[in-house]
Amino acid sequence: MNNIHGIITCGGNATRFAKSVGKSYPYPKHLEMLGGKSVLGHALDSLVANINTNSVTFILNPDLESMYVDYLKILQESRPDLHLSYAPEIKDEYDGVFTKIKKTVCDGIYTLNGQRFELGNPVIAIALGDLVITEGNTEAIKRDIA
Repeated sequence: MNNIHGIITCGGNATRFAKSVGKSYPYPKHLEMLGGKSVLGHALDSLVANINTNSVTFILNPDLESMYVDYLKILQESRPDLHLSYAPEIKDEYDGVFTKIKKTVCDGIYTLNGQRFELGNPVIAIALGDLVITEGNTEAIKRDIA
């Protein structure tokens, strides 16, 4: 089976959520704690539980990049088994979500230390950064990927 590389999208502007929880802008919902873990931590754990991957790239809003990268470094410390990286989102209002993801990943992926990271050509699995899911039917997911 091919290497599977996870992509978690976190490209929003963090405007509505910050206001809804009484936080100052910007405050992305991905960093909100839910049951002792951030929403982003839940998304990462769910992706890894459902799809056998050891590398994940987070697509980030470039305006919030430093906030996310600081948090991703904390996640990396708690998950040394995973290679975490990020890519600043290419913003083009005319693109659909998958076209944006493709453009962003092709434009450049970086390690958490800011070094360029070459992805190669793995199979990609995409998840939404604010989607908290439980472990699914892994056999069905494996069939879909194959």
